[in-house]
Amino acid sequence: MTMESPIITRYYKEPDPVKRRRMLEEAIASGEGDPRENEIRQELYRLRYQGNAQGKKDVPADGFLALWMTLEYNRNTGRGFFGADMRRAVKEIRGHLERLKFKEYQEKGGLESELFYKEVCHMVRIYIDLCATDHSYNSTIFGMFRMGADQSKNKIMADVRDVAVRVPETLELQEELAIVTKAAAEVYEEAFPYEGGLF
Repeated sequence: MTMESPIITRYYKEPDPVKRRRMLEEAIASGEGDPRENEIRQELYRLRYQGNAQGKKDVPADGFLALWMTLEYNRNTGRGFFGADMRRAVKEIRGHLERLKFKEYQEKGGLESELFYKEVCHMVRIYIDLCATDHSYNSTIFGMFRMGADQSKNKIMADVRDVAVRVPETLELQEELAIVTKAAAEVYEEAFPYEGGLF
């Protein structure tokens, strides 16, 4: 079990990749946290944030969030679509998993697997936070009216369930995406503690 310093605790709550990098650099420079854990965090940071976000040359692209959005995009694959659409979706998702070394880090065990899982949980938290604060996500009737708090919460809950549970089942990727489903279940219970869990 990792021991988190105050900076590292904030690191796992911060959505902005640039601020996350600065926090990690600050923790390392000040000697906060376990050196080996921070070394692994640096590896995972480099793995997760490759290249630049579209249209933002100074903002790193979030590969983990790109995986989640790919799952989101493919949530309707299998509902009336067959063959080529499902094969394309599976190939695209597996490409993300391979590029982000999901299997490799889970097989390493120990600190590597534990810290990798924390990054996956962080990805789910970002998604839920983005949905909760995004005006267009929480709008109805062409963006003219804002959803009520309960409507918005129910929509987020349904979307997380679809992406983390139904998509892996539909595409028969339950084993490869098990860590995403597990992380989503944990974060879902944190975000919606009185709603009975993801399953």
